[in-house]
Amino acid sequence: MIKNSTALVVGFILVTTIVCCGCSTLPNAEVEKFLAKQGFDAEFSNPTVTPWERQTFNPLKKEEWKAISRTEVPNWKGAYYRFTILKESYRSHQEASARLNRLHEEPPGLSPEDDKAFPLREGFSVDNTVYVVSCQVNMFHEQLKDFTRALEREVSESGEPL
Repeated sequence: MIKNSTALVVGFILVTTIVCCGCSTLPNAEVEKFLAKQGFDAEFSNPTVTPWERQTFNPLKKEEWKAISRTEVPNWKGAYYRFTILKESYRSHQEASARLNRLHEEPPGLSPEDDKAFPLREGFSVDNTVYVVSCQVNMFHEQLKDFTRALEREVSESGEPL
């Protein structure tokens, strides 16, 4: 009887947490399907909105996928494409558009290495959501553009933010 009661309480807490908080802690399956289709594996996280981001853009939440291609870059042994997808949610389409217009605005205190790589970003918005795709290698900038366009097509075809 106690085991059943404990299982019932745990189940109730889990369902309540998901309903009340949304599924924000669970990776977006559609993005992961897109990445798999593109030949990438990824690590998912929910990074904390920084004070600078909160003050400057005021996102509700962020989700992040650090993706790495399964196959090597052609003619570059041991190198793999690595992209980061950041999905930011906002209260309105206007806030999301304003964020996208400031895509290349750098946060304070970037290291010299991050400062050089920061411009390697592409992005787009859908409704209240902004997608920012970045990489650390200048030689991958064209692939970054292609990858971002493919993600945007996938989001657009799905009819809702992934």
